[in-house]
Amino acid sequence: MEIPSGYWKSVETAWRASQTDEGGWPYRPNESRNIASMTAAGTATLYITYDNLHASDERDIGKSAPDKHLASAIAWIGKYFAPDQNMGYDRMRGGDDTDVLDALLGAGGLRQGTYIHYMLFGFERAGEASGLTRFRYAQVV
Repeated sequence: MEIPSGYWKSVETAWRASQTDEGGWPYRPNESRNIASMTAAGTATLYITYDNLHASDERDIGKSAPDKHLASAIAWIGKYFAPDQNMGYDRMRGGDDTDVLDALLGAGGLRQGTYIHYMLFGFERAGEASGLTRFRYAQVV
């Protein structure tokens, strides 16, 4: 079944609009805390929409992300990826006491590894969609 390009454009526009300045995605609109599992989903989705809308414009993108939205998403993953924590949802690695307090109060104990398999599957999908075998942190200009 052929999916109209208007649909892909709507999906791309929505995901780009909900991406935070840091490059990740929250679970709810107008939240500022990026969540690793949601960022994995956003990254994979933007690569899929990019392929459907812009692939014919590309010659060879090599290992670099093709646009600023994807570059900042990959940078966020490279900076915050932890295989045993859903960063932003669990206690933030190196976060302040507020993050730890939120985690303690929100779950009756320090959350660790919340939705971890879902998050890891999302990173696998982002890797498959991007063709990347490693997510490395790089400063986005």
